[in-house]
Amino acid sequence: MLDGIASATTLKIDFSGGLRTEEDIRLAFGCGAAQVTIGSIAVSQPDLLKQWLDLYGPEKIILGADFMERKVAISGWAETSERDIAGFLRDYRASGIRYALCTDISKDGLLTGVSSDIYRELTAIEGLSVIASGGIATANDLRMLRDAGCEGAVTGKALLEGRITYKEIADLC
Repeated sequence: MLDGIASATTLKIDFSGGLRTEEDIRLAFGCGAAQVTIGSIAVSQPDLLKQWLDLYGPEKIILGADFMERKVAISGWAETSERDIAGFLRDYRASGIRYALCTDISKDGLLTGVSSDIYRELTAIEGLSVIASGGIATANDLRMLRDAGCEGAVTGKALLEGRITYKEIADLC
């Protein structure tokens, strides 16, 4: 399916979900992904993620850093680690990570607004580009994330339900 999407568009595709082996990553890139997001492996096997960073380069790997109450969550949000989100991102930035997709899972899909204070803290990590997710309900939420320094945002449910329009997004870009 990824190869069909990639061949039908000029979009830059980030592929994520269930990537556990180098073969998975090679397959995603071979099917047209420009980047891959790695989450649980970053907590359970940090040395493996660092190998992939060396092999593919930091422009190709996005750190998936989902969190609840500042603690990094893994395994499809089934487990919460003891790692603080800011410290986790600082450590990986020191290892070369340039991009992090951060989802506040306590807000994901609820359309309750964003955790702008946490995102402001995360975007202050020098050299790290943060993509925010979770709680986005309005264009004002996107404005707050932009003003907090986020490079991007995931607007799934708000866009789907018509709470944010494509025009509003374009106007913010």
